[in-house]
Amino acid sequence: MILKNQKGQAIIEFSISIIILFLFCFGLIGSTYWGTASFLTQEIAHETARKYAVTENKERAETFGKTYMDRWGYIFIKDTQISISREGDKATAVVTAIPRIEDLFVFKMPAISKYSQATMEYYIRYPEKYIGKK
Repeated sequence: MILKNQKGQAIIEFSISIIILFLFCFGLIGSTYWGTASFLTQEIAHETARKYAVTENKERAETFGKTYMDRWGYIFIKDTQISISREGDKATAVVTAIPRIEDLFVFKMPAISKYSQATMEYYIRYPEKYIGKK
């Protein structure tokens, strides 16, 4: 029996375990932040495209998207860029967001880019043309 005295064994095992636990917890928090930022970016893209499809006003839709981000996403998203266009009968919004946590240990979190389309809502603006038509 080489090792008869094991007084320091518990503290060594605890120190190794606590380091692994902290790494896991910080990784979980970072992944949650990035996932929430990705979800909010998709929601902003969807709502911006929908607003442009209904109002057909780019400035109003872009302001709506930035307001949505300022209300709900400022904790998770540092900066956003919103691009709105019209492709035929579709309103298209592309939102690129920079997550608030960009570096997680050795990993670099990429920018999040989401895309959404909505059909232009002509029957809301011009109901006289569409009501009663078959």
